Amino acid sequence: MIWYGVNDGLYCFNGGAEISHASESIYLSDRINDIGETADSVLVLASYGYGVLFYKDGKILYHLTENNGLSSNICKRIFVHSNDVYIATAMGATRITYSRGHVDALKIFTTADGLLSDDVRDVYADDSEICFATSEGLTVLNTLRTKSNTSSPPVYLTSIKCKGQQLVQDSNYTFKHDQNSLQFYFTCVSYRLPDDVIYQYRLTEDQVWMSTGNSSIDIPYLAPGSYHFQLKAKVINGQWSGTQSFYFTIRPPFWKTYWFAAICALAFIMLVILIAGNQTRAGKRKEIEQLKIKDQVTYLEQQALQAMMNPHFIFNVMNSIQYYINNNEKHEANLYLSDFARLIRMNLDIASKRYIPVDEEVAYLDLYLSLERIRFGERLSYKIDIDAKIDQDETMVPVMMLQPFIENAIWHGILPKKGSGHVQVEVTKEKDGMLHVRIADDGIGISAAKENNIHGIKAHVSKGMKMTQQRLALIGKITGHTLYIHIQDAFPGAQNKGTKVEFLLPGDLS
Repeated sequence: MIWYGVNDGLYCFNGGAEISHASESIYLSDRINDIGETADSVLVLASYGYGVLFYKDGKILYHLTENNGLSSNICKRIFVHSNDVYIATAMGATRITYSRGHVDALKIFTTADGLLSDDVRDVYADDSEICFATSEGLTVLNTLRTKSNTSSPPVYLTSIKCKGQQLVQDSNYTFKHDQNSLQFYFTCVSYRLPDDVIYQYRLTEDQVWMSTGNSSIDIPYLAPGSYHFQLKAKVINGQWSGTQSFYFTIRPPFWKTYWFAAICALAFIMLVILIAGNQTRAGKRKEIEQLKIKDQVTYLEQQALQAMMNPHFIFNVMNSIQYYINNNEKHEANLYLSDFARLIRMNLDIASKRYIPVDEEVAYLDLYLSLERIRFGERLSYKIDIDAKIDQDETMVPVMMLQPFIENAIWHGILPKKGSGHVQVEVTKEKDGMLHVRIADDGIGISAAKENNIHGIKAHVSKGMKMTQQRLALIGKITGHTLYIHIQDAFPGAQNKGTKVEFLLPGDLS
């Protein structure tokens, strides 16, 4: 069997067939620069980038790299003599002691050992001498002498400081969260090669060793936690020393501790409970307030229903009916009595309702105004206009909300006026869905009506208007709408200034 290495890995030629071993490991699928063989038939492979591989029977027995003390991972040549395996690299040569199937030690040869250059092209050795072919010439060293300097030098932690304060190495320290920067000072006793000492350290046992050539380390801004600082050293041609240790802990700030998090969580839960309790109590208070408002509305509605039929109005209607009967105008008396009966029936129908459709309200107002017109004759005319955008069957309005203002217009405005008068009722739908109500007359006006102070009428109408304004304010609170009512002169520049009443009603009552 013939073994050889090429740019794409390890191959062998066996029984007339070429066999690739690249699939066995990624390390065997890249460039192999040289191959050696030990006494127990283990192949030693010089890889380009992966260090040295000990290979036998389809398995990699050892994989040595710079982390294990190899001079370089890019290996050029291999020479095997007895139990020694020599590796030539551009960073010096490495001797690996291989005995009884185990790697026992590694030693690096550089210019510090007398080589003319660290760029070693090839190596040859026997029992007495080692020949290094470098880029600057040939160097020959005595074999026995090179094996006498492999002992590990002692390493010492000379000083440990935190914020300038000297620490005792044998103590186990616990630092505050802002005492998280430490300085370590150390030394390695190597009299033969004092400038070729390499240190390695780590902060936790599961951390990778970090190398330095300095004799001090400054470690700033450590995170809270427990640490085990370890330090070891070696000279280039020696073995690693024993480790020096220093245990310490950095406490987290109080706002990152478990007890502080628990207090915050408890405070948050209590705050949530407090807010939820306040909201519940506020909701109950609001509910009670809404119930009180509804009770007030119900009370006012009952008062409005009780006052719906003005006694003066009834008295005058009955006088009109008696007038027709006395004059033997039976047909007119029957019509008037029939309309009056319908008005009474409508009053009874709406007495049990809070809201009624617009068409019922219009029918009630039209009947009421028609009776008043019969009594006053040509002195009274009226008109009711409803916006075509309003669905009169589905849109609801508060019962008896418009009638007191119409009654006020007739008795306070038109009745005291000389000549005829007109009442205009308009209901339009705004863009936001609100209903805009406008009731206007061309009577004597607000100021003149106050001066006249018509006895027996003012008290009733004023009471009805006051209740209507209170109902409007309460409806606004219940529905959450901003409602208003404006009363002003309809024709400020005319002799009979008239009166104009405008107010808003919600368009979504049910």
